[in-house]
Order: sequence, then structure tokens, then C-alpha cells
Amino acid sequence: MYRVLIADDEPIECQGLEMMMRNYFEDVEILPSVYNGVDLIRSVTENKPDIAIVDINMPGLNGLEALEILKLKSLSVKMIINTAYSDFALIQKAIVLGACDYILKPTDQEKFCQTIKRVCQMIDQEKEADQKTKVSTEMIDQMKEIIEEEMMSSIILGTPSEKSFLLYLKNEKMVYRGSVFVTAVMTEKRDHIRLKKIEQIIRAELKKFCRFQIRRYQNVLYLHFLAGNQMTEENYREWMENLLQVLNKKIFEQEETQMRFGVSRWKYEFEKLGEALRESKIAVSQSAKPVIFYEKGNAVSRQTIFQEEFVEEIVSKLLDNEMDEIYRKLKKKLEQILRGNWNRENIQMEMISFLMDVYKKLHDKNELDMFCQFSYQDILKKMQECQKEEEMMTQAVQIIRQFQRKIKKEEKHTSYEEKAILYMEQNYMKDISLDEVAEYAGISSFYLSRLLKQKNNSTFVEMLTDIRIREAILMLRQKDVRIKDIGERVGYLNPTYFYKVFKKNTGMTVGEMKEYFDTL
Repeated sequence: MYRVLIADDEPIECQGLEMMMRNYFEDVEILPSVYNGVDLIRSVTENKPDIAIVDINMPGLNGLEALEILKLKSLSVKMIINTAYSDFALIQKAIVLGACDYILKPTDQEKFCQTIKRVCQMIDQEKEADQKTKVSTEMIDQMKEIIEEEMMSSIILGTPSEKSFLLYLKNEKMVYRGSVFVTAVMTEKRDHIRLKKIEQIIRAELKKFCRFQIRRYQNVLYLHFLAGNQMTEENYREWMENLLQVLNKKIFEQEETQMRFGVSRWKYEFEKLGEALRESKIAVSQSAKPVIFYEKGNAVSRQTIFQEEFVEEIVSKLLDNEMDEIYRKLKKKLEQILRGNWNRENIQMEMISFLMDVYKKLHDKNELDMFCQFSYQDILKKMQECQKEEEMMTQAVQIIRQFQRKIKKEEKHTSYEEKAILYMEQNYMKDISLDEVAEYAGISSFYLSRLLKQKNNSTFVEMLTDIRIREAILMLRQKDVRIKDIGERVGYLNPTYFYKVFKKNTGMTVGEMKEYFDTL
């Protein structure tokens, strides 16, 4: 059914057009005709016809002037100009103002019917396209909801699905740069039906402000807020405080109740979202305040065992080939560690950190052969194989002996492999490739790959990864560095990939290692 409006200052013309419409088109509803531009605007605004047949020359407000006003109102009506003028300039202006077709007076019946049919087909095609768009949008929205629900459920149930999370990020065309979890509970008796209404209020309100995910589970709402242009690690506490207060105000206005919100700490890795959920639950249970931020419990602050002066002393003894003295000093340090409040993982971490410092000192002094590379993963594995703390100390001495064997004995011509490693050491922060490094060294990529494997028993990617992870750990030990900047600074432009590589090579997430160093 098509709703049709006729506008002409001649009533007889209106009657003639109405008669033709009724005679040749069954599926039309003819609205009361109007006789001037003012009434045309009013009728189109109120009745919203599908088609309006408009005379250009009407008293007061003419057809073109009315068309211009209707264009500003952005009303979806198909305008057909009905005019005695065959002036192309007038017709062209009408088309510019939104008219889709025209008919000339006196009206030719056949041409009139062809025009109306053509416009009706245009309306049908647009409705079909709109319906397809609507269906497509609904399907996308449903898919988003399914992905969101699966990901949130996996976190709540303790089996985080990284696949769902990555799919969510892909669909949203966003890069993950951190997030916080929020647990929301009702301040009054928990009511499943009421909580569902509150969820709808929160969804509608949050769409105005940020990227988020939400899941209702066992009369509790869990919300996941993702970093964006507005919310960052630096301002999330203030931002969340303001946002959650706005939510509480809206909830009270519509449901006459309020919620309590527990907010986790900032997290950078998907693997830490389960921990974020637990933190938000702990926070909301600790206070009756509307918004409660999780504060880590009394962490024991430790004094670093291997001070910089000690590392410098060990390096000096190593260069003087005093291995017995090194062993004695490390044994004394171990006795000091065992008297303190250190667990096995902490001792392991301190040993690796100490060895890294020794390597770095030797490397900075240009004392090491280029083929002496620090592989965190290899040293971690060796430390994990130790059954007792004394074995860790012995293993540390053995690794230092390996450093000693790699100390340069004399200056010699730099080899292809050494040129390649030097280039990696100096350019690890860039997106470098095997071909690029081989070109710098002056050999083919195939030959360089074989040389690296023969000399260092490592592939190009493994050596570059060792360098990047080593530098990332050194940055994490700095108090003023931000986690989100580290990946990019060591050559990983994709934060998610950096977090994954770091966890694989160190056994810890970036956040866990940063947290460890921050307590020292």
C-alpha cells in the first residue's frame, strides 16, 4: 500500500489526478489534497506519505520553496513535480531539491502511469534494501552478543577463551590496550527480574560512553570495560568513579534502587582477566560504598639482594678470572637469602635477574663475544630444574662460567654472524627481518640462517626474541615505565602478540613481572 498526497492550487487538477490514481492503481491510499506550499509541508510532516505529486506554481509558498524546506527536514517522501512549465532549469532545480521525477501538464495518462509505476518500484527497492540491511545488522548484533556471552562466560567459569576474545576484537576493529573488570550487585535483596531491567539500563547508558561487555550470572552483573580514547590506565579510577555514579543515578531514577560496584586493577593481558574478575568480587564485598576499588593486600616489600655494587664486583672478579671468589660471594648471598622471607619462585627470579645484570654489564663493557646471548627461557628452564636453593646458586656459577668462556680474548676481524648479531642488538626495536639483517651483513639470508644455527644453535627469530625479551625485562625493572609502551619499544607493534610471546618465554605475564619488580 502506497500513501499518496497531491498538492495543486487547482482543485480540478487534484480531482483529475486522484481519479487516475484510483482507476489505474489499486494498492494506493489517497490522502486529502492540499492547495498551497504551507499545507503541503504540514501534511507531509504529519501524514508521512510515500509519494507527493507537487505543482511548482502555487500561491504563497510555491512548490520549489516547499521542496527546499522539506529537504531540510530530511523526510523520506518521493516527490513528483507536476508542472505546465517545460523549462529544464526549473525541473533541474526541483531534482536538486529532492524531486525524483516529473510530469508535464496537461497530464498524459500513459506517461503518468509509467511515472507512478517507476516511483513505486523505486520505493519497493529501497524498502527491500532497508530490510536486508536491517536483517544483516540484526545478525551482526546477534553474533556480537554470542561472542561476548561466550567470552564473558569463559572468564566467569574460570576457563578464559582467548579465541572468543580475539574474535571480539577483530569484529570491533580494535587493538586491546588494557581493561578493568567490575562486579555489580544490588544493595537490596537480589531480584532476578529487577536485575535484568537494571542490565538493560546499564547497556543503554554505557553505549553512549565506552566499549564494554556485560554478563548477568547468578544474580550478579559482571562488566568488562576496555581501554579507549576516554578511559586509559592513567585516568581509569577517576573515569570509572564518575561513570558508575552516573549509572547509579539512572538506575535509581528508573528502578528506585542502587548498585554497589567493585572495580579491579588495570590489566594488560587476556590471561589476567580471571584475576581481574576475582579482584572486582573481593572489592565489592569489602565495603558498602557505591564504588570500591580493589587495593592489593599488604605485600611484603623486599630489599633487592643483588645490589648494583655487588653485580659490579662480580663482573670485576670475572674479568680477573677469580671464579673461586665469585663462588664464595654467591654462597654468602645465598645464606642471606635463606634467612629472609623468600619463597622458591622469588629466589629463582632474583637469581635470573642477577645473571641478567651480570650479562648486561659485560655486554655494555663490550667484553663479550657476540655469540654470547642471554636467553631468559633457557636460564629459566635450568633454574626450574634445580631441586634446592643451593643448586640454583651452583647453576648460577656455571652460567657465569659460560659468560667467562665467551669473554673476548683478542680483537679480530668481525665475521658475518657477528655483524648480523650486532645489527639485531642495535635495531631490535624495529620491525627487522632476516633478509634485512643478511643484507647488512653482506651475505644471503639462507647462508646467514645456517651460520646462526651452527654458531649459536638458534634461529634468527629465536635470537631476536631473546634480545627483545631481555630488553623488555630490563624496562620492566624501571619504576616509571608503563607496561603498554614496552611492547612497542622492543619491536612488537601488536600488544596482544607481545603479551603472548613474553608469557611463553618467561613463564610470567608482563603484569606479573612488573608487579614483582615494583615490590622491590
